[in-house]
Order: sequence, then C-alpha cells, then structure tokens
Amino acid sequence: MLPKKIQGFNSFINGDNYAGLATEVTLPKLGRKVEEYWAAGMDGPIDIDMGGTKLESSIVIAEFTRALILAHGTPTVDGNELRFIGAAQSGQGVNSWDQIEVVQRGIFTEHDMGTIKGGDDTSMTLAASLTYYRYDLNGETLIEIDRPGFIYKVGGVDLLAGQREILNP
Repeated sequence: MLPKKIQGFNSFINGDNYAGLATEVTLPKLGRKVEEYWAAGMDGPIDIDMGGTKLESSIVIAEFTRALILAHGTPTVDGNELRFIGAAQSGQGVNSWDQIEVVQRGIFTEHDMGTIKGGDDTSMTLAASLTYYRYDLNGETLIEIDRPGFIYKVGGVDLLAGQREILNP
C-alpha cells in the first residue's frame, strides 16, 4: 500500500481563482489547549481539554496582486475566504483520486512582500488568523470549526452542542 500524496492543488481567495499564482499553502495546525491537573487521590497529573488553539494559515502568491494587497485592511474577523482544493493519489490506479477541500475564513494579519532582488523570484506571503475552518474529503466534512458560532464538529459530531444547550437555554 502506498500513501496518497497531493499531486496538484488550486487556491481561491475571496472567490478569485489563483491557479498558476498560488505556489504554497500552509494549512492551520489543529491543536487543543490543555491544563495540567493533579488532585488528591491521583497518582499523577492529567491534561484537561480547555478548548481549541488559535487557527492560523498562510498562502504564497507568485505576484503582488492588487486585490490581495487591498484585502489587507478588511475590518471583519471573517472578511476573507481562503479555499484550497487538492487532488491526492497513491499511484496505485488511475481512478484512485481523493479530493481534499479546505474552506477557511478570517482576517489577513500579515502581507509579507519579502525581498526583491534583480534576477530573483518574487512572491507575496499572506498570513491569516482564522475564525472558520472546514476540512472535506471527497465531499464528506471531517472537521468543521466555527469559533463565533461556537461549533466544533469532528466526524459529524458537534462536540460543543451540549455546552451550547446549557449556555443558551
């Protein structure tokens, strides 16, 4: 058995297609903030889940794009949408492709235009702080995180549903 590797991808920012311009995408790390807890009657400490960590993403664009430079001042926390679509295959058959789609919304926190030097490649890196993240595999949503909506779904199960019910009677 061989691993499925992403062999091609495309990126869309605020609905615009960046095929041929997006050269690299860094998807967010999914982490949990934990607090160490050790109480009477316990032989050692355990970690207690206190919620999710900050979601951050970035994309490298091979030119200084006017629309993306103007997106720098977007005032709302979910004012920019970054969409990634990847095609993954293991090399074990022509029809063994998987579609990976990641939808993210947030605010651009950094526009890094790097170093410009004659004869060298130039690019612009955009960093984003995210309020929304969804990871789909072949049309099935595996993870959905909506921070303002207080939603955290893994495999279709909303892990915050009980908390929402208690806090919003």
